[in-house]
Amino acid sequence: MTAPRTILVADDDLDIQSLVALKLERSGYSVLRASDGAEALELALRERPDLAVLDITMPKLDGRAGATAYVKKPFSPQELDARASSIIG
Repeated sequence: MTAPRTILVADDDLDIQSLVALKLERSGYSVLRASDGAEALELALRERPDLAVLDITMPKLDGRAGATAYVKKPFSPQELDARASSIIG
């Protein structure tokens, strides 16, 4: 059996971070969480996730450049799951 795909979720709004992480975990992904851009970068370099879901404006570092796709807030959990699935399977 293969290990679940890993997604890094970075958002300084802990309610949104928890909602996104919960939806992705229920869809079978392993989720890493970060509360600011610096923590997200550190986790990304150390853990090498398959996908990163980043808030654009966060403390310490923003999550802007190099995006493959984006979902504008407010978004539906189903839309987020569909985007993740289309990008990493």
